[in-house]
Order: sequence, then structure tokens, then C-alpha cells
Amino acid sequence: MNSYFGMATVCPPGYRPNKRYRAKRGQRQCLKGAPKKTLRELQALARANDVSIYKRRKDDMGFTRTPLTVKALKLRLTKMKVPYK
Repeated sequence: MNSYFGMATVCPPGYRPNKRYRAKRGQRQCLKGAPKKTLRELQALARANDVSIYKRRKDDMGFTRTPLTVKALKLRLTKMKVPYK
């Protein structure tokens, strides 16, 4: 039994318990691999590698003040060949 209240889960090797798991449709009791990187961690990595964390302007002549989402930032890091895993 795990230390989480009400969570009696045995995850296979390479998986970790899902802290937000509730017994409903579409929920996964065990998640793959290590915890995902947060937006702040990805932004720090981008800054260290001279990659902008802001959205492009519609006319493609610079950047706006709106920061990228996690998905868009991962895409930009991949495009700029910066490993983030």
C-alpha cells in the first residue's frame, strides 16, 4: 500500500502512480516515466539556449509579449534542436 490516502496501486517498472487518479472512465492509474517538465523549466532551458519563449507576430517581423504554451515551446525547442527531455 502506498502512502497516498486511498491509493492501493502497484505500477509496473518504468511507471509511476498518478496522484490525480480517480476511478472514472478515461483515467489512468499509472503514468509512464518520470514527471513532465513544467513550463517554467522549459522557459529556463530556452533562455539558456537563446531561444525565444514568446509568440511570433502575425506579420512575422518579431515577437509579441505573449509567452508560448508548453506544447508550442516544446515544438520550438525541437525545431531549434535543443534537447529538453
